[in-house]
Amino acid sequence: MGFEHYGKIKKYRSANGCDVLPEEFHSFSEAANFWDTHDSIDYESMMKGVDFYKIATKRRGIKMPYVSMFFGIIIRMFYNEHNPPHFHAEYQGQRGVFDFNGNLIKGHIKSNTARKLIKEWVLLHQEELEGNWKKAEQKKQIDRIAPLD
Repeated sequence: MGFEHYGKIKKYRSANGCDVLPEEFHSFSEAANFWDTHDSIDYESMMKGVDFYKIATKRRGIKMPYVSMFFGIIIRMFYNEHNPPHFHAEYQGQRGVFDFNGNLIKGHIKSNTARKLIKEWVLLHQEELEGNWKKAEQKKQIDRIAPLD
């Protein structure tokens, strides 16, 4: 296996002529340099699938799993939360905190339609939300809840 330097990245050639996909990149710049000069289609057989929502829902090391998604609304529950029981909703970049009766208690979601859909969803799934709250308090994995159809 030979190598050549490309910027700060050593490129190793595999038997099939493609550069070996690094196990990890040590900076965004290093990753950008690599992918600017390589096509991901050449590496499909080496790539692992990832759960986008697990990645997208981490902030400062705190797990923030999504519970449900429907009509562009994302419902989340956090593991390190405080009483009273509640959940977080996001819609078009706006965020709100809702109680288990569907009332907005903090934040701002401008869309009346989105708020009505959230309330309708909550009223259909109150028991499941309460069960998830108890699991979250115990640091157990919460369950996904069916979206609004």
